[in-house]
Amino acid sequence: PERTRDPLWRHEAAWLRSYELNRRAELNRSVRKNAEKIFGVKVGLRGRPEEPWLAPGAITWVRTRLTNDALGNYVRIFDEDLDEASPGSLRSLYGQELTMGIEEAKYKLQRTLTAMEGSREVTAAVESYQQLQEMTENIHEAIDEYLLIHFITGGCRLCQKLGGP
Repeated sequence: PERTRDPLWRHEAAWLRSYELNRRAELNRSVRKNAEKIFGVKVGLRGRPEEPWLAPGAITWVRTRLTNDALGNYVRIFDEDLDEASPGSLRSLYGQELTMGIEEAKYKLQRTLTAMEGSREVTAAVESYQQLQEMTENIHEAIDEYLLIHFITGGCRLCQKLGGP
């Protein structure tokens, strides 16, 4: 059976996703709190053009950099990952708006990263991600074994316990 159609796989995927999202939300809250303190601006939807703005995308950008770095994944050099369209207005390399009209935006973004590196929240998110990977492998093995029962009778532990061939 296809993994996407089997209810067992769908439930497993939903559980793993909710676990990951919970840890990600905890880290987002912490990054947001630190960023708002450092930038002196609340994260929110864009207001009037003349007002300084810290985009929700900045929080995602910081969280992604922190977790990828902590997991040992490739992370672009800070300056190469940002585009300063105008003073105080930053975009990610992929065009995602991060800040607008904030003095020393690059410096403040770097300070936010530095303040969060190695923090309890980053460590917890990374550990949960690694545990999730391990649990996923174990769950896949168990489900594969369960699904094989329907195709190869007598070869699994369950069939042997039940006295199969």
